[in-house]
Amino acid sequence: MTRSAERIDLICTSPGTDRYLTVQRYGTPGARPKAYLQAAIHADEIPAMMALHHLRPMLDAADKAGQIKGEIVVVPVANPVGLAQNLAGYHLGRFDLISRENFNRNFLDVATGIAEQVRPLLTDDATRNVEIIREAALAWIDAQGPRNENESLKFTLLKLAIDADTSLDLHCAGEASMHLFIHEDCFNEGGADLSAQIGSIATLVSKHSSGARAFSQAVGAIWADLREKLADTGKPIPTACMSATVEYRGRTDVTDAFAKPDAENLFKVLQRRGVIAGDPGPVPAPLCTPAPVSAMEVGYAPKTGVLTYHKNPGDVVKAGDVICEIIDPMAEDQTKARTPVKTLADGVMFGRRPDRVARPGMVIFRIASDKPLPHRLNRPALDD
Repeated sequence: MTRSAERIDLICTSPGTDRYLTVQRYGTPGARPKAYLQAAIHADEIPAMMALHHLRPMLDAADKAGQIKGEIVVVPVANPVGLAQNLAGYHLGRFDLISRENFNRNFLDVATGIAEQVRPLLTDDATRNVEIIREAALAWIDAQGPRNENESLKFTLLKLAIDADTSLDLHCAGEASMHLFIHEDCFNEGGADLSAQIGSIATLVSKHSSGARAFSQAVGAIWADLREKLADTGKPIPTACMSATVEYRGRTDVTDAFAKPDAENLFKVLQRRGVIAGDPGPVPAPLCTPAPVSAMEVGYAPKTGVLTYHKNPGDVVKAGDVICEIIDPMAEDQTKARTPVKTLADGVMFGRRPDRVARPGMVIFRIASDKPLPHRLNRPALDD
């Protein structure tokens, strides 16, 4: 067996306590291809943990059978900081309570950090350039001194993944169907098969790394960013990593009935990516056509009140359909207490809020359309 477990200590905020990541490793360190999987950087997104809970026995069996061809790194709980944030019985796992920062935003901009360093080192050999960039990226991340617990967590996770050939950041949404966020280059580098294999009903593709720098962007978009920054060199920089954010339905979809097939699909993805030996079988028929993030209709609450939905995740909707209503429970005339919220686009509704009190400006639904929406052009995909 080649499986090993590693504990990586993090900076801790409070005396008398500690923080650490548990990392499960399979295969031979440094072997290719390398796959990295982490669950629940948003620490209250438990379906992601369930998927890895079911995947790990499959990896153990593959390990015993000598089927691990490359290296697999699994972080079953990617955010012990957020996992501990319980306030009056409510788990708050999306934002760091000290810095008030979203745990899945503002990862290091590695491409900017290493571009000028690798410029004189690049060759006419694309494979060698990948090695040069990975070595520089690991060293640069290592040189960044984390100032606090949040940065310690983010820098450590990024270093574990930055040299991977496949990186899957496992999440869930509030109430949702299976969906996927991925960079365009990554989609063309195996992401289409990933989307089909996991049964995504909405796959949103970005062309550029956004200012938000979510984890999968920080890992996957480095190659496109370096190509752009170093285009004048004429040196080849391939897309050396297929990185994606996989959204495992809604927050309460924590069942073995969901998680076991999810794990089986992840195993097949790893086989198809050449990390595990064996035949994954044919790629399933895709359930959606990939769409740019500018084709994602986002509904915002126009006012506060009680939120009641008329459409469910997975529903096909038309422009003008009422997705939900916001009710003013204090209105004098309750027959006029409802404010309808309509969609401006045709498409598939893939996500909505789990809580039922709307606040002005709150994102209350997401719909995947099949073409860019004029009112969404130049808008950030990650606005919550």
